[in-house]
Amino acid sequence: MSKAGVNIGVGGKNRGVNASFFKAVGDLKSLIGWAANIG
Repeated sequence: MSKAGVNIGVGGKNRGVNASFFKAVGDLKSLIGWAANIG
């Protein structure tokens, strides 16, 4: 029971890290696209 709880917690943490990473990549692409439009 407690082992399953630990696994769920780790999975949730990993999903949070992945979401943050993909958001950062998306923001970077948006910034590059905006800069390209200005240039």
